[in-house]
Amino acid sequence: MINGFVIDMEKLSEEIKKKLGTEDEPFEGTVPLVKVEESILELISKHRNNNQKFTYLFCDWLHTSAENFFMFMNTEFGLPSFSIFNSCNFKTIQERYKKEKELEGDIPEEELAEL
Repeated sequence: MINGFVIDMEKLSEEIKKKLGTEDEPFEGTVPLVKVEESILELISKHRNNNQKFTYLFCDWLHTSAENFFMFMNTEFGLPSFSIFNSCNFKTIQERYKKEKELEGDIPEEELAEL
């Protein structure tokens, strides 16, 4: 209904990580946030150049806070017509994680700690 396009910053970071490394020497460490931001700007620019208009939905933003994320977005694109910060309870997070990873039983301890 809103012509949404999901930008998953975590997935973008993983794609960038693959490009920064080689087959012999994969990139180790964290992808700089500025690289992820540049990738977002390139993607949106590509859409604009192709006359594509989307409502962008950001998933797994990598900024240290919502304020930092909105500062980046406002600096690059101006104030949005609307924004919604959405979160869910831990039980819902666990259910979604199990579905994504196709887990039948309990989430392993290491993964549960990460969540």
